[in-house]
Amino acid sequence: MRLFDAHCHLQSPRLAPHLDDVLADAASAGGLVGAAVNATCEADWGDVLSLASPATPHPLALRASLGIHPWRLASLAPGWEDRLRAALLANPSAGVGESGLDAAPKGLAAADKPAQAAALGVHLDLAISLGRPLSLHCVRSVGALTEVLADRAPFPAGVLLHAWGGSAEATARLAALGGVHFSVGARQLVSAPPPGQAGVPQLLSRKAAAMLAAIPPGRLLVESDAPDGFVPGFGAPVAVRSTATSASVPPPAPPLNQPANVLAVVRMVAEATGRGVEEVAAATCEAGVRLFGLEES
Repeated sequence: MRLFDAHCHLQSPRLAPHLDDVLADAASAGGLVGAAVNATCEADWGDVLSLASPATPHPLALRASLGIHPWRLASLAPGWEDRLRAALLANPSAGVGESGLDAAPKGLAAADKPAQAAALGVHLDLAISLGRPLSLHCVRSVGALTEVLADRAPFPAGVLLHAWGGSAEATARLAALGGVHFSVGARQLVSAPPPGQAGVPQLLSRKAAAMLAAIPPGRLLVESDAPDGFVPGFGAPVAVRSTATSASVPPPAPPLNQPANVLAVVRMVAEATGRGVEEVAAATCEAGVRLFGLEES
């Protein structure tokens, strides 16, 4: 099978000691052909671009997206809009993101709603004017984000709502906007475990099944959100190897997710929709390759 990870953060310092193994595992055990690597702040644009550079040897194709996550808006220095535009112009294959809206306590503690909306507007303007795919984060902001996107639609280069867990009704409204895609990971597809059984594999959520049914053909992608998003029982965490000659290194808490686990997500989608695993893998990979332009590599 061919698989594509629509959203991850391979530049994360938490993955750095294990990155070679993570990429090798993804290409071999996971069958990945590519992944979209999203920046979260200006400080990691260079790392994301380096990972995605053709000059950096990897067993799978990586596509960079450059942007500012809502949680990182407080770190912005004046002139970031011009620097982001310049970085995108200098890297024609790069997408835009991760941007978005987050009305949860963590998001609002980082930046208030007006600041988030202003930054999202910058990202949208750049994605539209430069013809780049845009990756978006949305937490407790579905209505507000839907209004913003409706004012700018359609999106010929595509918009990806990552870690999408909205209702079937919200999904249908967004799907009616041209070019809007949806990406899901394990966390968006499972129900909460029974009390006191956090380590027990969860059941597929009925809400998630209805949401998946509302996504039009060709608009569904799968993601790891590595190093975040790991759900016990669905894939394997990153194997933490010690560099010492003795004494093992305890695994990090929470366990680190990895792109190879999108195979588990594909299986979950197949179970929830009654489709074959290979069919889901092919469709989501095709959508990822098309959205992020890997056919041009």
